[in-house]
Amino acid sequence: MALARPDAVLIVSSYGTTASFIPNLRQQGSDAQVMTVSFVGSNALARTLPPEHRHGVGISQVVTFPWNPRVPVVRDYQNTIRRNRSDSR
Repeated sequence: MALARPDAVLIVSSYGTTASFIPNLRQQGSDAQVMTVSFVGSNALARTLPPEHRHGVGISQVVTFPWNPRVPVVRDYQNTIRRNRSDSR
Protein backbone atom coordinates (compact mmCIF):
# COMPACT_ATOMS: atom_id res chain seq x y z
CA MET A 1 0.00 0.00 0.00
CA ALA A 2 2.69 2.49 0.97
CA LEU A 3 4.50 1.94 -2.34
CA ALA A 4 1.47 3.37 -4.14
CA ARG A 5 2.00 6.62 -2.17
CA PRO A 6 -1.70 7.34 -1.61
CA ASP A 7 -2.90 10.65 -0.21
CA ALA A 8 -5.61 8.82 1.69
CA VAL A 9 -6.62 5.29 2.62
CA LEU A 10 -10.16 4.18 3.49
CA ILE A 11 -10.31 1.12 5.70
CA VAL A 12 -13.55 -0.52 6.77
CA SER A 13 -12.67 -3.12 9.36
CA SER A 14 -12.66 -3.83 13.07
CA TYR A 15 -10.40 -1.91 15.42
CA GLY A 16 -7.90 -4.77 15.72
CA THR A 17 -7.16 -4.92 12.01
CA THR A 18 -7.16 -1.14 11.70
CA ALA A 19 -4.85 -0.72 14.71
CA SER A 20 -2.40 -3.17 13.10
CA PHE A 21 -2.65 -1.63 9.63
CA ILE A 22 -1.93 1.98 10.57
CA PRO A 23 1.44 1.46 12.34
CA ASN A 24 2.55 -0.80 9.48
CA LEU A 25 1.60 1.88 6.96
CA ARG A 26 3.47 4.54 8.96
CA GLN A 27 6.56 2.33 9.39
CA GLN A 28 6.71 2.07 5.60
CA GLY A 29 6.97 5.85 5.42
CA SER A 30 3.41 6.74 4.47
CA ASP A 31 1.72 9.80 5.96
CA ALA A 32 -1.56 9.17 4.12
CA GLN A 33 -4.78 10.34 5.74
CA VAL A 34 -6.47 7.19 7.08
CA MET A 35 -10.25 7.25 7.18
CA THR A 36 -12.58 4.67 8.65
CA VAL A 37 -16.22 4.38 9.69
CA SER A 38 -17.82 4.17 13.13
CA PHE A 39 -18.03 0.38 12.78
CA VAL A 40 -14.34 0.36 13.72
CA GLY A 41 -15.20 1.13 17.33
CA SER A 42 -13.76 4.58 17.97
CA ASN A 43 -12.95 4.09 21.64
CA ALA A 44 -11.43 0.66 21.11
CA LEU A 45 -9.28 1.97 18.26
CA ALA A 46 -8.11 4.92 20.36
CA ARG A 47 -7.15 2.58 23.22
CA THR A 48 -5.39 0.09 20.93
CA LEU A 49 -3.59 2.38 18.50
CA PRO A 50 -0.20 3.62 19.76
CA PRO A 51 -0.37 7.38 20.49
CA GLU A 52 2.31 8.20 17.93
CA HIS A 53 0.13 6.71 15.17
CA ARG A 54 -3.19 8.42 16.01
CA HIS A 55 -2.47 11.59 14.02
CA GLY A 56 -4.03 11.58 10.56
CA VAL A 57 -6.83 9.14 11.40
CA GLY A 58 -10.42 10.20 10.77
CA ILE A 59 -13.54 8.32 11.80
CA SER A 60 -16.96 9.12 10.38
CA GLN A 61 -19.74 8.99 12.95
CA VAL A 62 -23.45 8.86 12.29
CA VAL A 63 -25.26 11.38 14.46
CA THR A 64 -28.85 12.48 14.84
CA PHE A 65 -29.98 15.59 12.95
CA PRO A 66 -29.73 18.25 15.70
CA TRP A 67 -32.76 20.32 14.61
CA ASN A 68 -35.48 17.64 14.81
CA PRO A 69 -37.15 18.09 18.23
CA ARG A 70 -39.35 15.01 17.69
CA VAL A 71 -36.32 12.86 18.57
CA PRO A 72 -36.05 12.75 22.39
CA VAL A 73 -32.26 13.11 22.55
CA VAL A 74 -32.42 16.10 20.19
CA ARG A 75 -35.16 17.71 22.27
CA ASP A 76 -32.98 17.25 25.39
CA TYR A 77 -30.00 18.70 23.55
CA GLN A 78 -31.98 21.74 22.39
CA ASN A 79 -33.38 22.34 25.87
CA THR A 80 -29.89 22.14 27.37
CA ILE A 81 -28.54 24.62 24.82
CA ARG A 82 -31.43 27.02 25.50
CA ARG A 83 -30.98 26.69 29.27
CA ASN A 84 -27.22 27.29 29.06
CA ARG A 85 -27.65 30.33 26.83
CA SER A 86 -30.11 31.93 29.24
CA ASP A 87 -27.86 31.09 32.24
CA SER A 88 -24.91 32.91 30.71
CA ARG A 89 -26.75 36.22 30.16
